[in-house]
Amino acid sequence: MNSKFFVDLDLKSGRHIVAASGPCNWGVGDASAVLTDVRVTRNSVVASSAGSTTVKSSDPGWALAVSSPDILNPGPAHGRATALVTRANGTTYQFSWYDTDVKLREFPP
Repeated sequence: MNSKFFVDLDLKSGRHIVAASGPCNWGVGDASAVLTDVRVTRNSVVASSAGSTTVKSSDPGWALAVSSPDILNPGPAHGRATALVTRANGTTYQFSWYDTDVKLREFPP
């Protein structure tokens, strides 16, 4: 799996939640992945995942809402996430992506 974030991410629930998502880009032999530690940071405000989400190799993308007690404003931000990928043969590996440039936007746009 070689994932990333979509560039545009929607703000929801009074701008306290980011609808984080992206494509999965599966590798040969990958069966599934558990995404954890998903964070989106805009200036000093951080929205983070309270849980995880599992995606299968048949899924073209992933999605997980991340929340912040503070209000997030629209504009440029950075995303990061970690996935524990399980291969069809049962072995696992970790894939992380950091400091991905994203843009927060009001929902609906």
